[in-house]
Amino acid sequence: MQNVLHNRRPLYMAVGLAMSLAAHTAYAADGATTQQPNILVIMADDMGWSDIQPFGGEIDTPYLDELAKEGVSFSNFFVSPFSSPSRAMFLTGADPHEVGLGNIRELNKPEQNKAPNYVGHLTDNAVTLAQRLKNAGYYTILSGKWHLGRKIENQPNAWGFTDAFALLNGEANNYRYQDKFDSPDGRDLYSHNGEDVQLPDGAFSTDFYTDYLIDHLSKQQGKPFFAYLAYTAPHSPLQAPQAYIDKYQGRYTDGPQALADQRFDKLKSLGLVNDIAKPHPLIGVPEWDSLSDDERAVESKRMQLYAAMVDNMDHNIGRVMDYLKSTGQYDNTVIVFLSDNGAAGASREKSGRWGGWISQSRDNSFDNLGKASSYVSTGLGWAQASMSPFAYYKGFTTDGGIRSPLIIKAPNAKAGAIEGRFNTLKDLAPTLLDLAGVSKATPVGKTPLQGKSLIDQLAKPQAAQTGPMTAEILEMNGNRQVRKGNFKATYYSPIPYGLPPEAMDTDIGRWKLYDVMADPGETTNIAKEHPQILNELVKEYEAYSQRVSVVELSPTNPTFSD
Repeated sequence: MQNVLHNRRPLYMAVGLAMSLAAHTAYAADGATTQQPNILVIMADDMGWSDIQPFGGEIDTPYLDELAKEGVSFSNFFVSPFSSPSRAMFLTGADPHEVGLGNIRELNKPEQNKAPNYVGHLTDNAVTLAQRLKNAGYYTILSGKWHLGRKIENQPNAWGFTDAFALLNGEANNYRYQDKFDSPDGRDLYSHNGEDVQLPDGAFSTDFYTDYLIDHLSKQQGKPFFAYLAYTAPHSPLQAPQAYIDKYQGRYTDGPQALADQRFDKLKSLGLVNDIAKPHPLIGVPEWDSLSDDERAVESKRMQLYAAMVDNMDHNIGRVMDYLKSTGQYDNTVIVFLSDNGAAGASREKSGRWGGWISQSRDNSFDNLGKASSYVSTGLGWAQASMSPFAYYKGFTTDGGIRSPLIIKAPNAKAGAIEGRFNTLKDLAPTLLDLAGVSKATPVGKTPLQGKSLIDQLAKPQAAQTGPMTAEILEMNGNRQVRKGNFKATYYSPIPYGLPPEAMDTDIGRWKLYDVMADPGETTNIAKEHPQILNELVKEYEAYSQRVSVVELSPTNPTFSD
């Protein structure tokens, strides 16, 4: 690591929790005892639901396809609409409002900045999965994106990770690059066990995060490990090694609508979407034939770069899988794959401060796109195609913002099966603790686990999608959703996140109601036909808002949608 470190400062030593956790045997999906497993959680960044092959995608992802054939694919799994709140949900098994992440910090409004549960880092009442497993004898390691606090007391080593190479920002260049001016997020900030670092010169981030993980796992003996491999792919800026970019030349010349249609058909053939579902239309996307040849070339290259990043990520996942196989650890390693939120539709190069910075600092000439000095985003069309058949994208509480692919390979999980019951990111921590045979008890004064264990679903999956029996509620940046049974109530904030202008008149500031079992694309608002159901769900939301101390940006019970 000598070529990576600079500006050295004293290593922060995290203080362990005073917890007594039993960890002698683990439990397989059928309840039988087994050897305590290793745990590997792989999180993609801003990746769409239908991008990878097991979920209908055309991008080459053979290793994730292999993983799906060995494990269970969860088709009805939900995260938060933004990065840092999702990461808090995963690590704590709790609602992000209760552990400091009431919103993604970068989008806080002034009134939220004053609230103690909107600080943008984990708060003292939190207990992380890494802390629980470390105290139970696990070696714990993070490689990749942290996004849960920049100060040393908020970095991964303070929250249970023995070793960590961490990106502290919400995003960074995928190659080491010195801009003329710092981005609106400031300079790229990395930490290695509390020391200021940068990526090595010439290294691509996904490759390096994998190198770091394998190098450190190879030095560990005698302990099971918990590894959190938090890739920044395919988050903007869209960049990738040239060989991967070249591989997808000419693949996306028919435009986003053609891709969405292709994926929707594939999803139905795989049984991941029901036969009566209608896809949500792509909003804010011009007709492909209305664009000039040059405009179509640029738009096609966006998706070409995005696919290259996902393909490269799959290759690196394969490197880790091959390492585990070569060392005899693969069969005893639980592997989880997911994305932190939906694909990103808001285009930074077209926004105010970011657009100005990009135009001054980056070279977005066509031939340079995808290189270290370029900066482009996925854009509205491709992001919505990546979330096909769902509505919108990252930032919204429509399914396009919060539905994630999930694959779990675990002992006695039913290989190649699909699980369709409603689950959330809060469920992963209790599931992994059960698989490891570690107590789920929480010390007095700390926020307990709020999710459920998926052990039984791994052993006896049910492909048919069903909704939650009790209300499952989510709020983020003023956007809201309540799920119960077949129904979903959704509210879009008056302060939208990249919402296309043509959607604003009808969608903003109104509750809508959908039967998402029949209409997962949220295409037909049935609020007028079922006002009593919508009223019930809104009351559930109001109680939730009080319980988790949401700083509301608009009335909780405004006029319902027509």
